Amino acid sequence: MYDIVKEQSSQYKFISKDCATCLYCGIMTDTINFSARNPSARTFERAACLIMLGANNVWLYNKTYNEKPVDVYRLQAAVAASTEMENDAAWYIADQAMLQRYHYHNGYLEGMPDKALSISGIELSFGAREEKPGMFKVGIRSPQKYDCVKIAKELNPKGGGHSYAANGTIYTDKKENVEQAIREILMHKDDFAN
Repeated sequence: MYDIVKEQSSQYKFISKDCATCLYCGIMTDTINFSARNPSARTFERAACLIMLGANNVWLYNKTYNEKPVDVYRLQAAVAASTEMENDAAWYIADQAMLQRYHYHNGYLEGMPDKALSISGIELSFGAREEKPGMFKVGIRSPQKYDCVKIAKELNPKGGGHSYAANGTIYTDKKENVEQAIREILMHKDDFAN
């Protein structure tokens, strides 16, 4: 695709600027702006191709990472302040009370489980958010040391993702039960080592 677009072939004219921008957004956010888990040269080639097709990467970056309602900033600060740490693991649990206090909308906590990995010595992070009463979604991240999919499936057999990033669900109406489930994983986390 990169070579075809570079040669300005008409084969990809059906990809509009808006479509290219949307596709670029998927690559940019999935790689946390090309910083997560060693993106390949092909990832950059595909992103460059989309830019050549008209993807507005600078505008998109600003809209995605720089322009947010003040409630996003405040919620993320509250989550960061509530983050617990033990040995090489970190976790936060955002219940409905916390989410409502900051007028939560989908995406407000985007990337928070990854941010905990920036803490020196942290190799495993959990980000739990009460999706609705009785159901917590849990994002699990580990750069290399632990297999996130195995951990997600331990929380709930329907959990999934890949080795570095996965999601699971805990069905409970109590924040304390989520913390207990995370602590149980941590008691035998070596079982999930890569």
